[in-house]
Amino acid sequence: MPKLRHLRVMLPLILFLALPFQAHATLLEEEKRVEIDKLLKIFQTRQLSDLIAQNLTQSMMYALSQKYGKLDGAVGHIIYDEAKVIMYEEFILNGKLNDIFYNLYDEYYTAAQLRELVRFYTSSAGRRLLEVGDSIQRRSMEHAKKHAATFGRRAQERIQKRLEQTSKTLSQADEEAKNEQKNSSTP
Repeated sequence: MPKLRHLRVMLPLILFLALPFQAHATLLEEEKRVEIDKLLKIFQTRQLSDLIAQNLTQSMMYALSQKYGKLDGAVGHIIYDEAKVIMYEEFILNGKLNDIFYNLYDEYYTAAQLRELVRFYTSSAGRRLLEVGDSIQRRSMEHAKKHAATFGRRAQERIQKRLEQTSKTLSQADEEAKNEQKNSSTP
């Protein structure tokens, strides 16, 4: 099952910018709509409603726990179940999620580019990217953090030295400006 990394990045956008795209979606040229629909299926975009429901549940649970203290796990299940239904109704059944993506993909891609994306993601390399892309990104971040830890002290020393040099240079320039002003004010 493909990971939804790139869609998770768009989650806040979907939640907060869910503007009325219906009018735009009806104006979208059919060629683009067909390709976007293929991409939405490839990326399993419908699953986004579950991610939105999870985020909503976490936010609500946090807010409720701040107000009432520790909550029973059953409360979380109730909130999540209701959030899933609401998200399904609001984003899937009425086509709002598709409308949002129609608008975004239409804004950023031509029909030819959309065809290329579909061709890539249906190729063996594209399918493989969907399978392992999240793992590569996660592991590269882990490796980068480990490597950064090995030179963190050196970076800190270099930055400190540069800041000291800059401070010294500024102090010297300030002194020179004061002396110039002093010399120009004496007759």
